[in-house]
Amino acid sequence: MQNKGYSTDWFDKLKSSNNIVNVISGYLTLNRKGGTYWARCPFHHEKTPSFAVNEAGQFYHCFGCGESGDVIKFISKMEGTSYFEAAKILAERCGMEIPIFNADDDYFKKRKHLE
Repeated sequence: MQNKGYSTDWFDKLKSSNNIVNVISGYLTLNRKGGTYWARCPFHHEKTPSFAVNEAGQFYHCFGCGESGDVIKFISKMEGTSYFEAAKILAERCGMEIPIFNADDDYFKKRKHLE
């Protein structure tokens, strides 16, 4: 079996080591209402909070613009980086070792075609 990049186990461990509420609260002021945290969405202009952060599910969703994702996608959007660069930022934040990225030639051909 050829290596296609980082393992899903590594991504799962990375996400569980970076609580989405803690990470997002470094960028936004979150207010807890019930089991959900709310803020004004950083991805579009709004006057009232429609950006929800679900700590139990470890995801965010904006009911105004529809933007949603996990902690890695949030960092990617806020920092203007790729998903993999955002994963590296989060790995450094929590002291996780970044695995060596080894992929076969087919992976790189497909990647180049997508760019």
